[in-house]
Amino acid sequence: MVTEIGRFEVDWIEVVPFVEDIEPLAGTPWLVASGVPNPIGRTPGRLYLVNTEDDRVFQAWPGGGTVSPSGGFEISEPVEIERFAPHGIALGECDGGDGSWNLYAVHHGVRESIEVFRLTLEGDGLPTTAWIGAIARRPDTEGNAVAALPDGGVIASHYTPQLTFKPELHDGRMNGGVERWTPEEGWTPIEGLDGAMPNGVAVSADGGTYFLADTLAGLRRSTSHGTDLTHIRLPLAPDNLKWGEDGRLLTTGVRPSSLDRAFAAIADRVLRAVQGEPDEQIDDLVMPESPEPVGVVVVAIDPVTLEVETLLDEHAPLGVPTTAVSVEGQLYLTSLFDKRLARLRVRA
Repeated sequence: MVTEIGRFEVDWIEVVPFVEDIEPLAGTPWLVASGVPNPIGRTPGRLYLVNTEDDRVFQAWPGGGTVSPSGGFEISEPVEIERFAPHGIALGECDGGDGSWNLYAVHHGVRESIEVFRLTLEGDGLPTTAWIGAIARRPDTEGNAVAALPDGGVIASHYTPQLTFKPELHDGRMNGGVERWTPEEGWTPIEGLDGAMPNGVAVSADGGTYFLADTLAGLRRSTSHGTDLTHIRLPLAPDNLKWGEDGRLLTTGVRPSSLDRAFAAIADRVLRAVQGEPDEQIDDLVMPESPEPVGVVVVAIDPVTLEVETLLDEHAPLGVPTTAVSVEGQLYLTSLFDKRLARLRVRA
């Protein structure tokens, strides 16, 4: 089914459960997606592979994935499959050459960590997935997003656990920030990249500039040393940050006026899950087939000038959007409380 929303035609890739984040495998038709536990650990999380040419969806992890510790990370045992709880993800270069990527996944639950996988693509086949290690994080924080550094490290955002449901979300205090991890130095805080609700992160191709989407305050930019700080407001409450095909940053979220409503919907669903709704009703609560319309916004941001172009600003039934990526000129949006990925094509 194709729907018109603003200047876009929208159709959906069905049965992608509760996806929070997606990343394109550059130069291929594949997306990798993180399916978070649904809800609050009652059903484990998964990693998925989505073929944008034929809309087929495969389970990457655990699925047919393997365990092959590389020795390059401090944790050499994967999380039990039934306790897997991924969140934000990022792809980075690896030493395997063409056709392979390191996939970093923020993880919650049994441990706060960055789980690391190796994705390998040979020919036109299905990419293979191997768990190769994990990076421990402090148990008193809750990770959100991660981005790969060109030298093999990562940066990652974090805040106090269960921040969405705490009063301090709205009282102006800084609740978390961004840290950098390298094999040599471990975790190091990045000065100036703190925020009320630190969310998506991104790194320039040369590794010299960092970006943070603060859901309550817009976009923050700094050098890798935490200097030359810049902050701009955005016409949305931004979630994840991704590099678009044109070299600009993409982010999506709801209009600020819809933010309290979105948080209330999350709280309501979690509360009803905790109170023990039957499993078949939980799926309807967390992922309704027809999400109620909210103010959905997608913007592209020039990383140098910080000029913002609004690509979409519509009251639309796209759930609570979390990630926007571009593949061959088309936008793909993830959405909480939905079983689908939205694909947006500019109307002819």
